[in-house]
Amino acid sequence: MGRSPKNQINYGIMKKREPTLMIVTGEKGYGKSYGKNNLSDVKTVIEQLQTLGHPYRKQALENCKEHNKLKIASCKSDAVEEAFWWNDSPQGYDYWNTYWNKLCDKETTHFFSEQKKEI
Repeated sequence: MGRSPKNQINYGIMKKREPTLMIVTGEKGYGKSYGKNNLSDVKTVIEQLQTLGHPYRKQALENCKEHNKLKIASCKSDAVEEAFWWNDSPQGYDYWNTYWNKLCDKETTHFFSEQKKEI
């Protein structure tokens, strides 16, 4: 919702040691992997937004559209992207795009550090 159509979410199944769902978002190809043991990490948009830091949590919760609250969000950046149209928010597109990119960088760094532990 927050980003343009060229940044659609792509879903696929990867096979390594066990079936894993790989979710790739955005033009930079950020992704998060869910094996059968961490599918419980997937939450609703509203649950993910409630984990954001100050001041983003309050702003995102106020901006979140009712019909998006129960959508599935694999991570915080997905929740911010799905919750509302960034252009229509009081903070504006640039504000949320900057924050979304920071979240993606943090999530990607965490994802790759977890992958190194498995090797």
